[in-house]
Amino acid sequence: MRRPGQDEDTLITKGALDAVVAACTGMRQGANAATLTDADRDALRERAAAWRRRIPRAGLATRTIAQRERYAVDDEQAMVFEGFLLFFDPPKPMPPRRSGS
Repeated sequence: MRRPGQDEDTLITKGALDAVVAACTGMRQGANAATLTDADRDALRERAAAWRRRIPRAGLATRTIAQRERYAVDDEQAMVFEGFLLFFDPPKPMPPRRSGS
């Protein structure tokens, strides 16, 4: 997210919880970020496991980063875990493929 007049951007990533948590070194606690410990990682996984069968979910993390023209997957490190994204409307099934003609 780029803000006019700023020299830093906020990099936002979302995805599978394990991948997002692996990219994080911090965890949001109110207005601040605290160090993300192994115990915190386990607690996040346990919370997600409780939702696993009922609600599709993903993790969300951010990082302040110097502005540049392009960002890469390698930039997704030292991020701050912000929370979960929960999807209450499951994806619709894919329509059947038509056989070739």
